Order: sequence, then C-alpha cells, then structure tokens
Amino acid sequence: MWIYPAVTIAVFGVIALAWFADKPPAGAKLLVVIGEKGIEARRGNLSSMAWSHLADIARDEEIKAAWIAVGHDGRVRFSRTFPQSSRQRVRNILLN
Repeated sequence: MWIYPAVTIAVFGVIALAWFADKPPAGAKLLVVIGEKGIEARRGNLSSMAWSHLADIARDEEIKAAWIAVGHDGRVRFSRTFPQSSRQRVRNILLN
C-alpha cells in the first residue's frame, strides 16, 4: 500500500537531481565555459573570430555563468542559464 508513494517520491527525486545538476556532457569535443573570469575553452579549440563573437554575446546578454558544448555528433548543447534568444547565433558561429 505504501510502495506507490515511495516510488513516486523516488522518481521525482531523481528528476530533481538531474534538473539541478546542469552539467555539460562528458564526451563533448568542445566545451566553452562562461564565468567570472570570462570565456574559457576547457576542451577543444576556438578560432579567434569565434572567441570574439562569443565574448560579444556573453557581454550583450549579460551572461554570468553558462556552458556550451559541441558533441562528436555535431550537436550544440547549452546550460539552462544560456539565453534561448542567442542559441541559434552561437550554433551558427560554432558550426560554420
């Protein structure tokens, strides 16, 4: 009788942990982190032009903390703190 509420609570707990973790994918070929110290490429390389464009976006959108990852499949993933309004612009910069 009490098993169903316990299972429901456990499922919601796992979902909440995944939501609040907000970590970049482990196998990304490019990982860019925006933080207090500015923009940092923790994995992979950025051209100076891409670096400049990302710095402009981070400044214009007033991004304080976020990450951008490009996987080996070519998909660009963003942290939840990265604004939706600039995501396509970043995809264009990184993939072209």
